[in-house]
Amino acid sequence: MPEMHVRPYSTGDESAVVELWKRCNLVRPWNDPSKDSKDIQRKLKVNPELFLVGLIDNRVVATAMGG
Repeated sequence: MPEMHVRPYSTGDESAVVELWKRCNLVRPWNDPSKDSKDIQRKLKVNPELFLVGLIDNRVVATAMGG
């Protein structure tokens, strides 16, 4: 089984992160990150190093935001 690699989020991850959140039913109509990525932009302003992505075979399979 491939291992998951965890690293800080980078702007190139945005579409994969939003797609993962949608597949996991984490997106709400009043806060749709695909429209303007408010959640992502807010996190990048405060402790961006605590926004992590998990990758398997270079594919985003997990995210974590710490505060």
